[in-house]
Amino acid sequence: MFSISEESICKLERAVELVFAIVLGAICISIFSDNVWRVFQSSDTGWLVRTGEYMLEHGLPATDVFSWTQPGKPWILYQWFFELCLGFIYKIGGLWPTGLAGLFVFSLIYFWLLPISMASKGVKPVFIAGFLCLIATPSWFWLRPQLFSFLLIIVFLRILEDFRINGPKRTLWLLPPLMILWANSHSFWFIGLILILSYFIHNLSERMTLLKVAVLSCCAVFINPYAGEILSYNFGFVSRPEIAAIKELHPVLLTEPLDNLPLLVYFALTWIALIVGRRHVPSVGLWLSASGTIAALCCYRFAPLGVLLTWPFLSLVLSSWKFTSRENAASPDRKGHAPLLTVAPIVVAALICLVTYSSVFPYGRTIWFTHQYSNKGAIVFLKQHPELVEKMFCDDAAGCSMILENLGPVFIDTRFDFYGQDFTNQFRQCLYAQSGWQKLFQSWGIKSACLRNNAPLCLELKNSKQWKCLFDDGQYSIFALVKTE
Repeated sequence: MFSISEESICKLERAVELVFAIVLGAICISIFSDNVWRVFQSSDTGWLVRTGEYMLEHGLPATDVFSWTQPGKPWILYQWFFELCLGFIYKIGGLWPTGLAGLFVFSLIYFWLLPISMASKGVKPVFIAGFLCLIATPSWFWLRPQLFSFLLIIVFLRILEDFRINGPKRTLWLLPPLMILWANSHSFWFIGLILILSYFIHNLSERMTLLKVAVLSCCAVFINPYAGEILSYNFGFVSRPEIAAIKELHPVLLTEPLDNLPLLVYFALTWIALIVGRRHVPSVGLWLSASGTIAALCCYRFAPLGVLLTWPFLSLVLSSWKFTSRENAASPDRKGHAPLLTVAPIVVAALICLVTYSSVFPYGRTIWFTHQYSNKGAIVFLKQHPELVEKMFCDDAAGCSMILENLGPVFIDTRFDFYGQDFTNQFRQCLYAQSGWQKLFQSWGIKSACLRNNAPLCLELKNSKQWKCLFDDGQYSIFALVKTE
């Protein structure tokens, strides 16, 4: 009677797992490639690169340099270091290398740092690729300073987990200087402090060492051009109504829920694993995972944070189960596997990044924002008629594009924290053509307007005899005042 040996069955299982891992890996690459265009989806990129370029030439500005509606208003550049880096790359080669640099950061996270976190614990490749397929939401790709935060969260967790498992090491003292970098690069620096304090509360035997690191890290936050003012400014975001109105700060279920279904599946599977395998997860891991998940579900922009804060502890659970981990898996500290787990994925990540980016944004061609409503045609028209820019009302996306093309000063852009609640409310009152918008236009002395066509004000101006439509490409329109009341 024909029989199959146990060894043959094991080989067959490994072959099937390898095939599934390759297929899922290809899906990951496909998902990555399909989202490359999102690198330029955020309007913020326009003023970010110009701010960095300005600092290279003139130093840190004390007041606003881009708008005509906020003359002399103090401007706190709480993420100046990222802007400086972006401006440097932009000054050298324009938007093409700038976008490539931003995408490369995420490619390192997606194809190297996250996979190696699981692989070093012995998790099977098929499960690594499977979970990677679920997490690539748009906010990972945006060319914005949050990319710095994503990297630093991974680094902080890696160092703190190593401390929890193996005790104090020299790498622990890297956290305070890294906190200086974080506090000058992005407003998520408070997450670094939360991570340190969480591990401090969890650890019982080496609290004094971590307390010193925590104190130094707290002091490091004040090493920035604005000292303690940065604290009140950053924490002021949570109390500003004009910030809460931004779509990316809405809950995941209210922001294209079908598109975010894979992310919801990721969190569901992760929490099933964490609950079932909770004895393998430290209490600090459950606390951080819960905090990250709640933040991600409550705020679309925080989706990557939820992934980053759950990933290390999901890895612990998967590595503890026989069917999800490799037999005789290499220890995270075994140096013999270092070249395979570090150099090769970096090369793969770089190649995938370059190939996919070049296919979406061919080198040598003009690069523009990939907004749902493109204002490229309108900006080209304004460059041909720069006299229209004076006292022009524009929407926030157009303002960013105008800043990028040196068509300023502008009415407003996406720095809603800078413009403040009162002005932002007045801007929206006009944009949505609400009662009293005409009086606001008169008080500002508005002579022209640049608006996306789906804005209620655009229809209002088209139906008005006092305004003449000079440009309309179906996405954006430009108007000039022809008669005053």
